[in-house]
Amino acid sequence: MKKFAKMSLVAAVAVAGLTNVSASSLEDAVKNTEVSGKVYVEFLNLATNTTGGSSAGQTDLDFDVTFSSKVNDNVTSVVTLESDTNYGEAALTTDSAVNLDTIKFVYTKNALTANAGRFSSVSPTMDGSKMEGVNATYKLGAASVFGAYSINNATTLGDFGEVALMGSVADVNLEAWFSSYSFDSDATSVDMGKTFTLAASTTIEAVNLSARYAKTDFITTGRADGSTLRLDASTAVSGITLAGTYVTTDKDGGKSAVDDDAAANGWELSQLSLSDLTTAGTAADVSVWSVSATMPVETMTYQVAYASADADTADADATELRFRATHAMSSNFSVMATYSMYEQDRAGAEFADQDSSRIEFKYSF
Repeated sequence: MKKFAKMSLVAAVAVAGLTNVSASSLEDAVKNTEVSGKVYVEFLNLATNTTGGSSAGQTDLDFDVTFSSKVNDNVTSVVTLESDTNYGEAALTTDSAVNLDTIKFVYTKNALTANAGRFSSVSPTMDGSKMEGVNATYKLGAASVFGAYSINNATTLGDFGEVALMGSVADVNLEAWFSSYSFDSDATSVDMGKTFTLAASTTIEAVNLSARYAKTDFITTGRADGSTLRLDASTAVSGITLAGTYVTTDKDGGKSAVDDDAAANGWELSQLSLSDLTTAGTAADVSVWSVSATMPVETMTYQVAYASADADTADADATELRFRATHAMSSNFSVMATYSMYEQDRAGAEFADQDSSRIEFKYSF
């Protein structure tokens, strides 16, 4: 696959009209290029069990390929092309476009690593959303200093900046983040304000423990500050990994970031998320606890997970029970099947009752 991808790169350059580039320079470029990526196919079905319920199918097709080219001793060029489509039963299938997902230069020298271009954010307030700008990490022994600034990003309209300090003290990993977003009055913008995030993790007697607290000072006048607290614990017993999570949000201001996957919020299962129980996605006064057990058996991995959520302000609660099995057919190809049962009540009445089933195939290269 790597050889094929490299030949495709050569062909693409030739088609682009760079005929004045010598054969030797093309050969050097290919030698200095590493290719990686994935091919992902998913089939999903959601069955609604309430009165007048129905069943609907959906597909998720994703392909991406990354070219990492060594420019010189300190600079690497990274370009990722991606095609990602989702179609429901009511939509006509059309050919998918290939988009430019990532384009950046990476500079590394001694303790410094810097990125410039378009790349995924590592901020705890975003779930890997794209930003266009620069970031840099400088290592100071056991500690690291991080900074980032983007002219625009995929989460809010306007610029974004953050700084972080990460390190270890007496076997405890510590992180401190400060993120700041601009705010635009456009109706499509999202108020994420200024967020402080503190995180700590350690291992005691084979038990992995972690805690994360995030607090946001929102920009909107009259909107109360939001906060999120997450606690995690996991351990292995007779080859079975047992894990538990507790998440709670502020009563007045709600969660401290918009995306449920973001580390500053820190929780969602297949169907249940922090935003489910409140209007407008504010997730105020919500608490969630979840437990799971994961057991590997040769090339198979089985998991059962259960979660329960409660929102006092909205007088709502929800539960989800999920079963999952993953088969690693080879080191680069896996098949995963998931079945999930979700229920939600509001003001003592049934609000949702639905089952989700999906099967996904993933090839990584």
